[in-house]
Amino acid sequence: MKSILIKFKLLISTAVMFMALILNVHNATGQTTFDQHEIDQEHTAVSGITCIDYDMDDDIDIIACHRVLNQVLLWENNGDAPATWTKKVVTNSITRPLYICSEDINSDDFPDLIISSGGSDAVYCLMNLDGDNNWETFTIDAGFNNAHGVCIADINDDGFADIVATAAADNTIAWWENNGNNPENWTKNIVSNQMYGAQTVAVAHINNDNHLDIIGASSDSNKVVVFFNNGGLSPTFTQQVANQSLLLPHWVSVADVDNDGNHDILVAACASGKVAWLRNDGGNPISWSQKIIGGNFGCALTIEAADLDMDGDMDVAATAFGTNRVAWWEQENQGGQISWIQHTLSYNFKGAWPLVLTDMDADTDTDIIAGGDLLNGLGNESPLSWWENKLFTTSVKKQDINNQDQFQIVPQPATNYVQISYQLTNNSDVSVSIYDPLGKKIKTIINETQQKGKHKIEVDLSSLKYKFRPGIYFCKLVVNKKAYTNKLIIIDYL
Repeated sequence: MKSILIKFKLLISTAVMFMALILNVHNATGQTTFDQHEIDQEHTAVSGITCIDYDMDDDIDIIACHRVLNQVLLWENNGDAPATWTKKVVTNSITRPLYICSEDINSDDFPDLIISSGGSDAVYCLMNLDGDNNWETFTIDAGFNNAHGVCIADINDDGFADIVATAAADNTIAWWENNGNNPENWTKNIVSNQMYGAQTVAVAHINNDNHLDIIGASSDSNKVVVFFNNGGLSPTFTQQVANQSLLLPHWVSVADVDNDGNHDILVAACASGKVAWLRNDGGNPISWSQKIIGGNFGCALTIEAADLDMDGDMDVAATAFGTNRVAWWEQENQGGQISWIQHTLSYNFKGAWPLVLTDMDADTDTDIIAGGDLLNGLGNESPLSWWENKLFTTSVKKQDINNQDQFQIVPQPATNYVQISYQLTNNSDVSVSIYDPLGKKIKTIINETQQKGKHKIEVDLSSLKYKFRPGIYFCKLVVNKKAYTNKLIIIDYL
């Protein structure tokens, strides 16, 4: 695995040049810089953010929780360059909504929302009815005290999206089984009721046994805990403490930081003022090594990872509530020796809290979205903002995608599978192929005559691991000898 990734790193500079030739968009310096854009100056007290294409128009929209106004707000991306937004209210019936996540729960192609509420001690599901800001609200649990972190994942491998959440006042991590009905109903399962001051939660294949494990942060006991999924339709969990030296761990997320094939845990430790990663050193039981990415980062609240400079190494971004900072750390990997270079995006982002990494402007690089909430209700937080990554500056979608043959690849980034979709206006000769960064064809997915209308192709990447390693690829759709190109970003298989 490591030898392949070393080769990938040697090729990455050539890959960037290849992308520049295709897109003619790479910036002149080759350095990663960011431009801040304010999204909304009026509604600023934002505690949770999700970025999704909620209306399936090929633009990334923003949905966020506004605790003070008891609202969930939508900023619909108008598809302009530079981006403009239309603000809408998703709901104003949830008391102090806190965190939010999104995924298509009922398999209707529209992403739905899961929201935690510390004010009403509840977890809610908002079903996206039509991609036109019409939602149906379901209460998943109305007695989950100080509901906190939420995420969506198929915990019992039955093909249905389940919900995982924490309750800080109940010291609990639980998951709700999606029973697959229409409308969905849910069965609650307790993972642990000893996660004192439970904060956020993440889900990933930590021990590579094909069962999704749960990672949680316990602020009162200063623990980061992994609950290993033992499999089955009603799985049990085996607990392991991965760390208990970072003070008030608030946010946990998962990424293969060192490209060794194992998922590591990223931690934002509020009381320690540190952003750290817990290296998964493998073994049975797994051993963990604490590595500090950045210190003196007062009340670190959120941490996420992505290859922001597209050099083949995983970088990290985080927010610091106590020192009003938004920053990212560039990974330098010299022969396996990892160091970090800090780049501060803002020294005065008041109430810095939620943070999301995604390609907001469809130009193939990863942008940063952040919000603020000072918890005082005065409304003097910094505006909801996004930092545009200037590594690439022109939208692939706008240059390479013909609206008559809508060409999408989801999810992005991809792990085990991707869905390639497009729409044909006439019966057509169609081929779909995947190319590596140097333009070499890796695999032809289809080559046939197809009827007009919508088409979706499922590609199982996990069965083709020998061909698809983590990195940047290109998918070419050829319709009646006219070619369209879209990116495909693959990260480590879960």
